[in-house]
Amino acid sequence: MQNTKHESRDSGKEMQEISVEEISTNLKDIVDVNVAVWRKNIDGQLVVLPVKKLDEYLKEKDAGNYKFYIESRWRERIKEYAVQKKEIAPAPEDEAAVMKKVEKFGKVEEQAASFRQMTVVEREEVLDECITKLSEGEQSKKLDIALIVKMVNVISSTFYANNADIEANIETQSQKDNIFGVLVKSDWIVKLILNHFSQGNYLYSDLKLIDKISTGSETIDHINRTFLRFVSFCTFFNEYIDKGLFTKNIRGLYKDKYHRYYKKRFPDAEVTIEKIFQNGIRRIEKDEEMRAYALGALLFDIGKIRDIKYHDGADPYNEEIVKKHALNGFNMIVKAKQYPFEVTAMAVFHHEYYGGKGSYNFTRPLLSKLSGKKTAEENIKFFITYDKDEFINGVSLSYFPCKIIEIVDVFDALYSKKSLPVAEALKIMKKEYITKSLRIDPILFRIFIEYCVKCGTATEKEKEEIDSIIF
Repeated sequence: MQNTKHESRDSGKEMQEISVEEISTNLKDIVDVNVAVWRKNIDGQLVVLPVKKLDEYLKEKDAGNYKFYIESRWRERIKEYAVQKKEIAPAPEDEAAVMKKVEKFGKVEEQAASFRQMTVVEREEVLDECITKLSEGEQSKKLDIALIVKMVNVISSTFYANNADIEANIETQSQKDNIFGVLVKSDWIVKLILNHFSQGNYLYSDLKLIDKISTGSETIDHINRTFLRFVSFCTFFNEYIDKGLFTKNIRGLYKDKYHRYYKKRFPDAEVTIEKIFQNGIRRIEKDEEMRAYALGALLFDIGKIRDIKYHDGADPYNEEIVKKHALNGFNMIVKAKQYPFEVTAMAVFHHEYYGGKGSYNFTRPLLSKLSGKKTAEENIKFFITYDKDEFINGVSLSYFPCKIIEIVDVFDALYSKKSLPVAEALKIMKKEYITKSLRIDPILFRIFIEYCVKCGTATEKEKEEIDSIIF
């Protein structure tokens, strides 16, 4: 490599040229130490790059056409940082030992009873403590095992508090007095967690730590993993749309790669992307919409708590109990009356799968109950809508956040529960849930594969192999 030295006008620091390969090899150290990196643009001007976004710049197709520069003392700085860190850092705790801090949440019946025995004020105080934990500088920290443990503590506490309030309200019918405070604080907690992800305070490769979650309850672990993956995927989804990657990677290939799957569902209809996504695919708007989706992801499996011995046990498959969790969730949330529709929908419709194989087929009867009128197949105009009224009135097959949680839920069931390699889990999803029977959404699934590649759990080669599965 040519060791050409320059001086930055902005910083006065001496620089040297560095290759894309060398930056990639040392990326973690460069990010940890916050070593300045510049890129010479097409006008020959030096532009400093945000360190936390370096991996994105390196993956751009034309990255090799640019010249990159770095502080000449970068290796020395990394060595100095390593020595300093070694001197001041406490001995690292074993990951299993760290995770023991949240084992109490895996005792589901005990935790559910404990939260139910609390007064409304006591539940709110628990959530106040959660808000404090998330607010005390956590948004500036990288995603490490300590932060994962803290999030499991917060997510599980919020889940149990909502479950207790909902159950209490069903019994006492005093909805307004009980549920509102917990709901407001839950919304605040969700917002703080969303902020951590949306502000880019982590590398996507850090998300592998989600798989370390272990409370002793598969149900609670699944809820935590699915929630964190859902939130991080929604962040990735927005970035994907904002960068124009949907147009670049999917729209142009729609006819060749995706059209065939949608035609299975409506063989006689003209199926364009605008017919799949109501008025075309768009980003998830921040604040209220994103928070409602995230709260739905937190509570989507709340109906399992009533049959937790089965769901956490090893009894043979019981279709009636399995399907009942969606109806339990629907009835609980609807009776509480305070939750946004997104939460209700994600609890009951996350196994509807476009009506394909394995669908619970609750959509039509429950929408008729909500709207007060029967829905008909001939009235369907879209596959996915962002508008809850269009979904309730039967104009669309499905509701956007439900199609997202379907994918994340199935992925976790195959990858984390069954311990399949990521690529194998994704291949099964493509074969069984798209090519053999249209269940999950093909386009959203493709973006999810891109997310897995970004996280470093799947490779570009594996993405191409999954793409090549047609029948």
